[in-house]
Amino acid sequence: MLVACAAGCGDDLAADAGAGDAGTTVDAAVDAAADSGGADATAPPSALRVTGSAEGAARGGGDRVECTIGLDFIDLAGDGAGGFSGVAVGEVFRRTFDGDAPRFEFSAFVGGPATLTAGGGGVELRLVGEQPPEAAPFWLAIEVMAGVETAPFAYAGDWSCAPILPGDPMDSPIEADGTWSAAPISGDLQAGREVSIPHASSNLRAPPRRRADPSRP
Repeated sequence: MLVACAAGCGDDLAADAGAGDAGTTVDAAVDAAADSGGADATAPPSALRVTGSAEGAARGGGDRVECTIGLDFIDLAGDGAGGFSGVAVGEVFRRTFDGDAPRFEFSAFVGGPATLTAGGGGVELRLVGEQPPEAAPFWLAIEVMAGVETAPFAYAGDWSCAPILPGDPMDSPIEADGTWSAAPISGDLQAGREVSIPHASSNLRAPPRRRADPSRP
């Protein structure tokens, strides 16, 4: 897992994940595949969008924490057991406030192998690789995110946003609780249909282009 970290980074992620069509069933998808010429509707979509948010505050006011996750889970390949592997690309944020005043911000770009495994009536999402025991609590808390399948190839669960700098007064000891969800990108659930997306998170904003100065040769 390749992770590049920076504190004080800029814009929020655009959390634009669809929740999936709760009325769609695997049987209906298989029927649709048969009508369309036998495409394998039980194969995973080619990409999922994963988003999450978490908030926490100290009792009586004071410290407050907000966290976000925004990732594209791409190049999916089924594992034959209801899960799949692929590549996760995106960004994570943890922000600490004194009341409404920003105090500290951590963000990291994330990119590397990822998996979703199914079993025991639930799923486990691994987006940041295997973390060593000495890793910061933030990474250990999101190493495995448990959830359930809410619709074909759509998932949701709970997660915890732990401190990235434990014991540092700039961060906060608060562990913020939140939820995450994952759903196919751009209607990718349709039988036999694949989408082509760049190998980078579409949530990340490119720097503005500089305009040419017409007064200079």
